[in-house]
Amino acid sequence: MLPARHYQEMSQRFLQELCGLWEKRDAMLQQPAEHSLKDLHAVDDRIDACADGLFQMGMAAWPWLEEALHGQSAEGVFAAAFVALRFEETVVLDALWERFAIVDGESAVGFADALLLGARLQHQAKLVEVLVGAAPHPAAIAAHVLACLGHPATNQPALAALLIHEQPEVRHRVWQALAVASSFAIDSHFI
Repeated sequence: MLPARHYQEMSQRFLQELCGLWEKRDAMLQQPAEHSLKDLHAVDDRIDACADGLFQMGMAAWPWLEEALHGQSAEGVFAAAFVALRFEETVVLDALWERFAIVDGESAVGFADALLLGARLQHQAKLVEVLVGAAPHPAAIAAHVLACLGHPATNQPALAALLIHEQPEVRHRVWQALAVASSFAIDSHFI
C-alpha cells in the first residue's frame, strides 16, 4: 500500500492536468475555425486518461476530488465532477448530486460540461430529480443533459418556469435543451 502522501501528490497532479485540459478544450470550442475535430478528440482522449487515472486510485483520491467539487473554479468543479460520475460508491455520488443541486456561478459551467461529457443513462433518475426540485441553474443544466441523453424531460412542467426565468444563462440552457430534444424528435420522425 502506498503512503497517503503519494496519493495526494498523484491526485493533485492528475487534477491539475485535468483542469488544464478542460480549459484547453473550452478554448478550442470558443475558436472552432482554428481547430479540427481530430484536435478536439485528442484533448478528449487525454481528459479521459486523466479521469481514468484518478478513478483507478479509487477512494484514496476522493478527499482531493471532494475539495475540488466544492470549490468555485469552473475547471476544478469540472475535473472533480467528471471523475465522480464514474464512481459507484454512495458517498461519492451523494456528495456529487448534493453539490449539483445548489451549484451556481462559475462552478455551474464546470458542472454542466462534466455532465454533458460524462453523464450516463444510469444518471437519468437523479437528473430528473434535479430538474424538478433544484435551484434554477442546476435544473436548467439537468434539462440540457437529459435532452442530450435522449430523455423526454422536455415534457416537464418545470421547464415552463425556467424559460421565463430572470437569469439569461438559465433561459439559454433551457433553450439548448429544447433544441436538442426537438432535433431528436425530428430525427426519429425521419427514421
